[in-house]
Amino acid sequence: MIGHLFRYELKCGSIVFPLSWAVIAILFLFIKLAEKLELFVVLGFLSLSIVLVTIGSMLYAVIFPVLRYYKSMFGKEAYLIQTLPVSKGKLLFSKLAFAGMCYLAGLITVALVFVLTRLFEGNIFEIFSGILGGRSALLWYFGISVIIQSFQTINLLYFAITLANTSRFIKNNIAFSVLFYLVGNFVAGIINVIAMLFIPLVLQITPTSSQIAFKFYFMELHNINNYNIVLGLGSMVTMLLISMILVVLTEKLLRTKASVK
Repeated sequence: MIGHLFRYELKCGSIVFPLSWAVIAILFLFIKLAEKLELFVVLGFLSLSIVLVTIGSMLYAVIFPVLRYYKSMFGKEAYLIQTLPVSKGKLLFSKLAFAGMCYLAGLITVALVFVLTRLFEGNIFEIFSGILGGRSALLWYFGISVIIQSFQTINLLYFAITLANTSRFIKNNIAFSVLFYLVGNFVAGIINVIAMLFIPLVLQITPTSSQIAFKFYFMELHNINNYNIVLGLGSMVTMLLISMILVVLTEKLLRTKASVK
C-alpha cells in the first residue's frame, strides 16, 4: 500500500523536476552557442534563466510536498486518503519519503548546474579530484547537515499543519499552521544552538587532516588558531532527536486528534 501511495504522489507534479533538468541542459547548450557567436546580451539572458530555473526548482522542492501533505491529509483528497485501509504511521511515512525525494531532486538540480558549469569550463575529473581533496570532511559535514536540517524542517511543517487541523484550531488552520511552524522553528533553533555549544562533540579540520573530538565547541573556539576550522556537531544530535519526537507526535495527532475541515 505504501508503494501505491508513493507512486500516487509521484504522479501529482513530480514531472516538474525532470523537466527543469532538461531545460537547464538545453540552456547550457544555448549558452555555449551564444559564447561562440559572441552574443553577450543573449548570454546574460540565458545565464539569468538558469539561475531562475534553479531557484524555482528548489522552491518547488520545498513547497510542493507541504502542499501535497495538506491537500491529501486535510484538503480535497482527505476523505479518500484518510479512509484507506492503512495506518496513519504508514501514511506519514509515505509523505516523509515523498518529501525526501523532492528535496533530493532539488539538490540534483543544483548539482547539475554545478557539474555543467564546470564541465563547460574545464576538466570534470579535476573538479571531482578537488572535491575529494583535503576539504572532503567539510563537504561531508555540510552535506549531512543539509539532510538532517531538511528532515527536521519537513517534520516541523507536517507537525504544524497537523496540529492546526485539530478541532481547537481548524477554523483558522492555515494561520495556525504558519504560527506553529514559526514558534516551533524558533524553539528548535534555540535548542540546537545550545546543543552545538554544550554537547561535547566537534569536528576539527586542518589543511592536512580532520577528526571528531569529544570536546565542547564553546571551549574549542578559544583554540581556533590550532585548527583551520572547528565545527560543533551537537546540533545534529538534537535535530535528529527533535525530528523523531515530531514524527511520533504527528502520528499520534493523526490517529487521535486531527480532523478534516
